[in-house]
Amino acid sequence: GVSRTASQHEIKAAYRVAALRTHPDRPGGSEEEFKLAAFAYDTLCNLRSSGASGAGSGMARPGGFGVAPFGGLDRFAPLRAVSAEEAERLFRQAFGGRSVEEVLKDEVEQDANGAPVTHGLHAACVREAAFNTLLRKAQSLAEHHKLLGDRETLTTVAREKITTEDGKAFVKVRTTTRWYDGRTEHDVVVKPMYRI
Repeated sequence: GVSRTASQHEIKAAYRVAALRTHPDRPGGSEEEFKLAAFAYDTLCNLRSSGASGAGSGMARPGGFGVAPFGGLDRFAPLRAVSAEEAERLFRQAFGGRSVEEVLKDEVEQDANGAPVTHGLHAACVREAAFNTLLRKAQSLAEHHKLLGDRETLTTVAREKITTEDGKAFVKVRTTTRWYDGRTEHDVVVKPMYRI
């Protein structure tokens, strides 16, 4: 613990002591306490750098889907670009009504055969990387659904005129087909242009 008026140097020194004391590789260390110390340090650094102080600053312990597996804290949750509610909505829309926790559990906590996997100290990082990948996928699917509306597919065609150095003219036709399930197919054909 540090006082409310502690300098950045004092906060850093207290964090180092707590990190050494609670590191899981040391006797008596605990992964949960180590993550809690890291979260506290990050929170205090963010409070100092933003000029905020005290409990009313808006920084709080992550909740909801910010809880990491194995009972730890997900210290990356306050840094996410979307709110918990928005992530939940996107995941349910993209992954058949499944929640963020359900999708992450399937993605991170088991291998391809369904056997349980533990990531040890790196569990929070692995989980956050999986969350970001899945979030991008969910956002992409949401964009597809927005483009398609009620249709099953949407096909767009773009044409580009190409002239070679010897003066021959061609047209490049790029056809893009998007399906409601998120699949995208690109087809490019180059055809000679004839003058009539």
